[in-house]
Amino acid sequence: TGDQRAIGIETARRLNMGTDILGNEIWGDMQNHDTVGGRTLGEIVESVNGFAGVYPEHKFKIVESLQQRGHFVGMTGDGVND
Repeated sequence: TGDQRAIGIETARRLNMGTDILGNEIWGDMQNHDTVGGRTLGEIVESVNGFAGVYPEHKFKIVESLQQRGHFVGMTGDGVND
């Protein structure tokens, strides 16, 4: 979600999707590197329940990393940037 992390956590909790939601800090860490803490974006995406505070270009990277790992991905949005 592009919403704040607290909103993402609460929304995911209410939908029983888990509450391990990363904030936008990951994108600063990945800006000049392909990994964070020795893990690729694909590994990180598969290990968490969601992301918050992301921009459309981040959403694209998340979807692309899942597709590269063999996942079928669907996405919906409520704004013009989704």
